[in-house]
Amino acid sequence: WFTGWRTLPLVSLRLVVPTGPLPDARQKSGLETLTARLWDKGTESLTSTEFAEALDALGATLDINTSSDTTELALTVVKDSLPQALTLVGSMVARPRFAAADFDREKTLQLTELTRGPDDANWIAQRVLPRLLYGLEHPYGLPTSGTSESVKSLELKDVRDHYAKHFVPSGSTL
Repeated sequence: WFTGWRTLPLVSLRLVVPTGPLPDARQKSGLETLTARLWDKGTESLTSTEFAEALDALGATLDINTSSDTTELALTVVKDSLPQALTLVGSMVARPRFAAADFDREKTLQLTELTRGPDDANWIAQRVLPRLLYGLEHPYGLPTSGTSESVKSLELKDVRDHYAKHFVPSGSTL
């Protein structure tokens, strides 16, 4: 889909990938979020730092968000740098790094956020409302960021398998 807006020399792209809900959502709660957190941490040939520096050099911003049904990648870049940015992000989409060190760091950060979350009213509301609407037995009633127990049980293989199965062209929209 394309919509032109010629006020600024910027191009914004959004890739929407249908990724859920997972059939084993209760045991793997938080997997979508952890996968999204790792997605932009490099490519086969670039480390997380090298990838981030390459994006910065192009003046590009990359945001990744996840919900119960989708993972979305949003890229904004100056029009003249679009070909280089697409090549860089294309490498990330086709062959993400998923390094063990990045996995350990992001998993620890996600667990820390889960521990600190109950101190934030918005965090509580985002977890309680879906439970009230859908119930605990429905995948939508489970928090996308997971629980401490479910996230602790996740392994790098889970992320790699989830990515290989769900992050495919079929059903995705750019």
